[in-house]
Parts: sequence; C-alpha cells; structure tokens
Amino acid sequence: MKPLLLLILFFTIFSTTGAANFVITSPPSSRQVLKWPFAAWSIWNLPIGNNASYEFGNIYLPNTATIEADPDIIVLNSSNPLTPIYYSSAAWTGASRCQASSSTIITKVPFPSDFIVASDGSNYSGAFLMPDNVTIVQTQPICHCTNSTQTSNVTTLTKTISVSIYGDGAYGSHGGSGLSSIGGTLRLGELIPDSNGTVHPVRHALKGNLWAVYNYYRNGSAVSSCFRWPATGCDGYFADGKSDQYGGTNPYVRPGSLLALNTSININNLGLKTIPGLAIAWTLQNYGMYLADDSYWNAAALETEISPEGNYVTQFKKAWNMDFTSSTNAWAVDVRSLFRMLSVVNSWNKNMWLNVSSSNGTLGAGGGFPLQSWAPPFANDSNIATPVSSSFIHTSSNSPKNSTLANNQRSINACNLTTIILAIVLIILCIQW
Repeated sequence: MKPLLLLILFFTIFSTTGAANFVITSPPSSRQVLKWPFAAWSIWNLPIGNNASYEFGNIYLPNTATIEADPDIIVLNSSNPLTPIYYSSAAWTGASRCQASSSTIITKVPFPSDFIVASDGSNYSGAFLMPDNVTIVQTQPICHCTNSTQTSNVTTLTKTISVSIYGDGAYGSHGGSGLSSIGGTLRLGELIPDSNGTVHPVRHALKGNLWAVYNYYRNGSAVSSCFRWPATGCDGYFADGKSDQYGGTNPYVRPGSLLALNTSININNLGLKTIPGLAIAWTLQNYGMYLADDSYWNAAALETEISPEGNYVTQFKKAWNMDFTSSTNAWAVDVRSLFRMLSVVNSWNKNMWLNVSSSNGTLGAGGGFPLQSWAPPFANDSNIATPVSSSFIHTSSNSPKNSTLANNQRSINACNLTTIILAIVLIILCIQW
C-alpha cells in the first residue's frame, strides 16, 4: 500500500507543477505600445548588428557587490486624474520628499490618488502618459507618500524632456545620463514564466547602473569626456574632487555606453544557474544595456518598473522564489558574472544611428545585419488609455520569416525547489505512517 501511495503522491505533485523554460520563441507579429513603446528604430528597440565592433569593458564588480533594482515610476493610464506635481528641493539630500518646498507646480500629469511612491532616496525617474495618449512627460525623483492630499503632495525636483510614445524615446529624466525614464526598463511580465512555464526573450535594450567611482571614465574636469552618445550629460559630481567622483580608467565606459556580450560568447556554456540569468544573457548579447546612472555604492543595477499595476521586483520574487536585489543568491551570481564579461559596442554613435534608423530593418546597432529582427508594428491601439494587464507576456509568432528560430530553440530547465521539498516531506510522513 505504501509504494502505491508514494507513486500517487509523486505523480500528483510533479504533474501539477512543471519546470520553467527559457525558449527563444519567434518574435511576435505585433506589439502593444504601452508594454513595448517607441519606434522600431529607437535606440531602445534596435538589436545589435553582426558587424558591431566591441571593446572589452573590464567592469569592476567584486564578489561582494549587490545586484539591485533601480525603479522607474511608470504611469500609462492617461485617464487618471490630472494631478499637479509640486517642486521639492529634497532630492537626494536625505530630507523628506513628501512635502512640497513651495507652491510652484512643475507640471500636471495623470496620477492615481492611491499610488504611493516612498520618500526613500531612490532615483524614481517618472514617466507619465498624457491625455493625448502620445506625449510622455518625465520627471525625477517622484514622490507621493500618502493618498491624502491634505498630508502629502506629489513632488519632484525637475521636469525634463517630453517625448512621443511612438518616437525615438531616447531621452528623459535619468539625471546621470539624460536617458529615458521608461525606455530600457524591465517591465512587468518580462523574465517571468507565462502560464505554460515559458520565459520569452526580452526583445529590447536594457538600462543599467555601475559604481562610477571605479567604472565611469572622465578626462580631468572636461564635461564632454564624462559621457557618450546617446547620453546628454553625466552626474554633476563627476569631477568634484570628492570621494564619489568618477574614477574609471577605461575610456569606453561612460554614461551612455552600450554594453553587450560579444557574439563570440556562447551563453549556453557559461554555467549560469538561473533561468532569468540565461534570459538576461540573451538580451545582453542581442540588444545590450545602456549605462544610465551611478549606482553610488558597491552595486550594479537594472532599471525596473513600479507602476499602479505592480512592482517588478515583487513579481520577480513571486515567480522565482528569490530576491531581485541580492549579493549572494544565484541570480546575483549570474548577473555579476555576466556584467564582468560585458564589452562596449564602440561602433555605436549618432551618425551610425542615423544610418541604421533609416535602413528599414536591414541594419543593427553598431553596424551590420541585425542579430534579431526589428520590433514589429504596433497593434490597434484605439483603446490605448486602458491599462495593459501586468500578466501580458510576449507571445510567439508563426511568421514564416522567423520559422527558422523554431529549429534553434534553446532552453534551460529548473525544478521547483519548493515542490521537491514538499515531496520529500510527504515521503517521510508516508514512511513514518
């Protein structure tokens, strides 16, 4: 009787909880603008080209370094109440951002009254879709401490460039580079298994931060030396003579640099331990990561979404049973090892982008044929004001153009640790019984 019961338990447990897989599915035939914004020729959407030239980054990231999230605040439901954002001088001084410093209104944006953004010192670059359903207003840092207008305002230090959700979208309110508050952000649903356990590729470039003291280059106090296109600037303290000034020695690594895994690297042979680690490796190789800000301590960061629909790091932990921000877990070990292997796509500059952007899909970032097809056209967005479900996952397309990908699918499996533990416990109970 006991062997039969054990078999029933095993089949019950393992038939209801499958392994997750990272699968290089065919690109979708269309996309939703709220989940995958900007033109196909935007820097955020262009894949790298097969003739790109690379310069090794030699990134400083010791084994003690933390991998963390740098959240972007994204509000894309344009039907939210139009809300004033007041000026606050608190910024990164350590003072509370909850109260406005004056009655000065920086801008007005659609903002839900119950959406809380803490005063905790984070960058909190904000992106807000306006009622015209086209314009994205960007600010930094956003704060809204309570849902009572009597005790807290929505505040920010500054409003930067506004962009079209259908345009190039390169620029925004990341103060260490001038780059976008939404382009390159890990959005809800990305790196997360769908209902079938499949993790689909993230088909856009990422945004990331390194510790500037050891990584970001400058040539003396020349402002033009502390960043590169597409960045428009760098941190104001880059050469202030204090302990936080830029101290990197590699002239290729600066805010705005596009970092990527060289195409000579086989990501399946890197010994990565996690599925999201393998998935992010694929994106780093095919699309890369733009440097947007200074992590300001012994850490490296990826920009992630916080929105009224959810917090990306919460979704990540629920899906993978591990923290996004860590210095010790398997995800952190994977990302650290990947960042150390990154190179700068040194053939990527504004003139090259002008050439690539007019190539109608035949060229990729850095030059040459794109490693992946360009982003697909937008789907019918007649109801754009309706928020996209946070469970949205890019689905595969059966387009004959991309059918060869089906023969090149690579996946990595991971058993659910919780399931294994549960099975062991049940076995022990059965034996004792």
